[in-house]
Amino acid sequence: MEIIDSHQHFWDHKLRDYSHISGNSFYQNNFHPKDLRPLMSKTGVKGTILVQAHPSKEEADWLISIAEDNPFVLGVVAWLNLASKNFKKDLESLEVSKKFKGVRSMLTLEDDDFWVLREDVANGFELLEKKELTYDFLVEPRHLPAISKIASAYPNAKFVIDHIAKPLIAAGQREPWGTLMKSIAKNENVYVKISGLVSEDDPKNIQAAHSKPFVDEIIRLFGFSRVMYGSDWPVSAAVLPYEQVLKYTLECLGQISEDQMSAFLYGNAKEFYNA
Repeated sequence: MEIIDSHQHFWDHKLRDYSHISGNSFYQNNFHPKDLRPLMSKTGVKGTILVQAHPSKEEADWLISIAEDNPFVLGVVAWLNLASKNFKKDLESLEVSKKFKGVRSMLTLEDDDFWVLREDVANGFELLEKKELTYDFLVEPRHLPAISKIASAYPNAKFVIDHIAKPLIAAGQREPWGTLMKSIAKNENVYVKISGLVSEDDPKNIQAAHSKPFVDEIIRLFGFSRVMYGSDWPVSAAVLPYEQVLKYTLECLGQISEDQMSAFLYGNAKEFYNA
């Protein structure tokens, strides 16, 4: 079965300051296509969506250049500042590449949980909706009330929530996350990446059983037509090897049909990102 990894990163500390990616000395390493390619081959992943890890236009340009040189990168989700007066110009400069698929803001780094509702951000969302470009939400449960409003305000936009919104898996805390995700799921333009699970698990006792209740809830709310697999490599590699992240995720899903598996591992990511 073909697999698209809908969420992976590259970074190089010689090029930019990635100090915001902290918590483990493993993250001080640099990660490039040559590091991921053999892991993909071993796991059966045919293509990836490369997602920003640094809030800069310079990194966006760098990721596009990587994608152009590496056919396995099917698309790039870059950082751009939606509130910037230069947003339209910056967006158009990235659109020159067919590999450019959309934008991600690092909302977890914003002090304002309702940043996406600011008036100066609205023009950015309107432009993404008009151009049929995607938007990845990097959020925690505290951001979800704002996400629900944005999803309703831009019904034709293509939104995806990364890492199932980073609930407190290790603590087994499903509320208010579950109730908030239920509200968002009513918006059919919102997808969810079942990714980043291992990073939220108990590092001393990693078990798919810890994440399974959260995944079950996502499937119940969004169905198999609006979820996609993402490894979150190399962030996840500090916890489990690349192939084990996939195994962990599939254990969370349990017994599902071949059509459901195909949609989750390949079809939904291909359709969402037009990859």
